[in-house]
Amino acid sequence: MFTLLDLLKVEEEYDVIVQVCRKAMDVDMFDERLHLELMMALVKTGKKREALSQYYFATDLHYKQLGIQPSGEIRAVYKLIVQADQEMEADIEKVQNMLEEDTDGHGAFVCEYEIFKEIYQLQRRMLERYNGTMFLALLTISNTYEQRFDNLVLDNIMKQLLHVSQTNLRRGDTISRYSVMQYVVLLPSVTYETGRLVMDRIKKAFYNEYVKSSVVLTYKLRPLCINKYDTNTQKKSLEIKEEE
Repeated sequence: MFTLLDLLKVEEEYDVIVQVCRKAMDVDMFDERLHLELMMALVKTGKKREALSQYYFATDLHYKQLGIQPSGEIRAVYKLIVQADQEMEADIEKVQNMLEEDTDGHGAFVCEYEIFKEIYQLQRRMLERYNGTMFLALLTISNTYEQRFDNLVLDNIMKQLLHVSQTNLRRGDTISRYSVMQYVVLLPSVTYETGRLVMDRIKKAFYNEYVKSSVVLTYKLRPLCINKYDTNTQKKSLEIKEEE
C-alpha cells in the first residue's frame, strides 16, 4: 500500500491519498505512517484545519490508547501545518487581528512541544540581551505502588494536572506536554524562591483533587542563568526535587 502512496505522491494525487489513508486507517488506525501521509496530503490539498484535527487525533491516540509519546515525526508535523497556514498573504490589520484573537485567555499559555522549543529559544535570547532570569520546571506523575497506570486513567490525570497548572501559572508562563507522564514549564522573570512557591502551589491544588490516592506529583526546577546568578547560586539551585 505504501508503494501505491509513493506513486500517488509522484503524480500529486493528494485527494486520492487522503481517501486511501482513511480507508486503510479503518483497518489499522495505529499505523503511524498512515497518520503522517494523511496529514501531509491534507496540507497539500489546502485542508489545514482537517490536518490539524488529524494531528490532535493522532497525538490523543498515542497518549490515551497506546500510553506512549508520539514520535518526533508526528510532533514535527504540527509545525509544518502551522507554517502552511501562514503562507497566504494578508494585510497588516488582518495579521494584527489574528494575533490578538487569543489574548483574552487566562493562565499559562499551553502549546505543542515543537512550539514550546521555539518559545524557549526566544526567551533564552532575551535573557542574554537583557540579563534576565528564567526557570525551567518539569512536572512528573508517578504511582506510589510503582505500577503502570491504565491509559485512560493516566489520560484523565494528565488533563487534570494541565488544568491545575494552567490555572495556577501566570499568563506569561508557558506549559507543554513533554512525555506521557510529564509537563515542561517555562517561568520567566522569577526567582528561585518564587519558582518553588509556584510549583508548591500547583502540587497543593493537584493533591486537593487526588486525596488519598496513589498518584504522586514531583517537580524539578532548573535555573537558566545568564550573567545573573553567581556560580554558587547555580550549584545550589541547579536541580530541586520535591516529593510527598
